[in-house]
Amino acid sequence: MAEAKKQAGGGGRVATPKPGPQPGVDVEALSKTVGARIKVTTSVPSAIVEGTLFTLCKTTKLLAIKDANSPPAPPTPSSSAPANYHIVSLANVTGFEVVQAADEGEKEQAVPTLTKAENDALNSREAQAIREAKKWESTRGKGVSREAQEIHDHIMRTLPTRWNNQQIIINDAVVLEPPYKVENCKAPKEKSAALQQIKKVVEGYWSKRQPSTKGGQNNRGPAPVVPLNPKKGG
Repeated sequence: MAEAKKQAGGGGRVATPKPGPQPGVDVEALSKTVGARIKVTTSVPSAIVEGTLFTLCKTTKLLAIKDANSPPAPPTPSSSAPANYHIVSLANVTGFEVVQAADEGEKEQAVPTLTKAENDALNSREAQAIREAKKWESTRGKGVSREAQEIHDHIMRTLPTRWNNQQIIINDAVVLEPPYKVENCKAPKEKSAALQQIKKVVEGYWSKRQPSTKGGQNNRGPAPVVPLNPKKGG
């Protein structure tokens, strides 16, 4: 009976997040860590951000994390002590871990009132970060080798490229298929000029790598041995 009362009495309590990895992404649980030192795992880009959870806005779906190397929070809001913040979209959060829990006093200091200008600035920085992250992510091949990615990046310096599974689509005209040699470049007959141009680019990539291949397959013979002239008098 006593156990039943104990369970009934504790039903309305909200558990405080404890240090350690948290399964999945629970926004409510994450919001309760404001003021705590946390590690947040993100998907775009794939990274781990560590610092003090400064604020979490459910309206804008953003959270601001004060960099772990930033100075302590100023005693008053008017102080202008510098601090670095990471702005992260909740949509990109895949997990979080509480490194060090915060007491109630720390929570109050960590949630100042944001002005409209500050909120707009946070939104702008977050939007820019997402655009750059998505742009970078779109250039990464899925399930391709490191060498394939290097070839893609080499071509991308001068020509627009995109991935289509394992294929590299160049200038929307030429398809480069594994193993990404010159002979693997393909294009319709009407794109023959573009095909020849891209073949030269691919050939340039492989010619730069050729001297570093193992086995001395660089079409060069061994360096001639030049005999040393004997020293006079000895």
